[in-house]
Amino acid sequence: MRFLTFLCIAAVSGKWSAIAVEQAGKAGGLIGIADLNAWQPLWSDPLQFSYQPPGSAAFEIVGHGLPAVGTVHHAEELNLVELAQVSSDVP
Repeated sequence: MRFLTFLCIAAVSGKWSAIAVEQAGKAGGLIGIADLNAWQPLWSDPLQFSYQPPGSAAFEIVGHGLPAVGTVHHAEELNLVELAQVSSDVP
């Protein structure tokens, strides 16, 4: 299994891209058609980890792999929650 990250091909070509560049420019953005034309998809292997809350079944969690770091952060956070044995009934 692999994930396509950042943008999809449809978002960087054709009428949509011209509108996006125009709107970004109006908002002070610096992206141009050349930037979108130069874009290449980035494929990465998924990051998978398990999490088991106290008194519950384990969950297998799969998310974007590196270089995206959101899943890494979630894994670290949930590992700390699991180690601290924090339950959902804590006020």
